[in-house]
Amino acid sequence: MSNAIPQRAMDKAVANITGLKFKIESLEDDIRTGSTGGLTKEEFILMLKGTKIELEVWEYIAWKILPTKIRTK
Repeated sequence: MSNAIPQRAMDKAVANITGLKFKIESLEDDIRTGSTGGLTKEEFILMLKGTKIELEVWEYIAWKILPTKIRTK
């Protein structure tokens, strides 16, 4: 594996984390303002919880797993 691959993986993880943070902010705004379209507030809350879990997973990958891979190359 090329040394560039771990760095590209880290870049991808950070990009996903950034996107998820924007999505969480948007979902929170939609819940707060009641802009849920055809979905219920409860469904939006479930989407928000799932997105927060996904964010935790990507943060774990970015800050726990990938730095080890980058350091060992």
